[in-house]
Amino acid sequence: MEEAAPARVRSPSARRWCRTSPCRGWCVVAIAWTGTIRFAYIERLGGPGLEEATRLAILNANYLRARLRGAFDLPYDGPSMHECVFSDRTLTPHGVQTLDVAKRLLDFGFYAPTIYFPLVVKGALMIEPTETESRSTLDEFVAAMLAIAEEARTDPQTVRTAPHRTKLGRLDETRAARRPVLRWRPPAAG
Repeated sequence: MEEAAPARVRSPSARRWCRTSPCRGWCVVAIAWTGTIRFAYIERLGGPGLEEATRLAILNANYLRARLRGAFDLPYDGPSMHECVFSDRTLTPHGVQTLDVAKRLLDFGFYAPTIYFPLVVKGALMIEPTETESRSTLDEFVAAMLAIAEEARTDPQTVRTAPHRTKLGRLDETRAARRPVLRWRPPAAG
């Protein structure tokens, strides 16, 4: 077996960060570790396993696409690969946007999929079900998405003010992006 090459950081900005970071040693370890995990996953599955994983990811994406067609706008015709992209075009007349759907999914116990990407789709909602998702999990996700689409039409305020069942409500994302709090501090006594 050939000796593994040392880990290389390919991104210029990541290289710059690794060089200037006070934890630069850990940076190299983290990059090497993620490369090892990917290699181990590929090695473990082997060629036929990777083929099956790919087939299942594509099947799952097309299953979601078919089940959610009509409730959400599909900006592209044709089958999906490993992801399906919807837009909020049918929801915006009711005052509901992609971010609202993402926040409402939290109330149903699902983390939000990728939103506002790809950039060429206005109000994009990109769902990437992996090969490990079961049919029952996909059906639960579809039920949540269909319920949210129905709420957007009949009770848009519930969707716009989500999440409702989480410890924290909706955060000010603009403020969080402009003035991030990177360290937790206990509340001041008093």
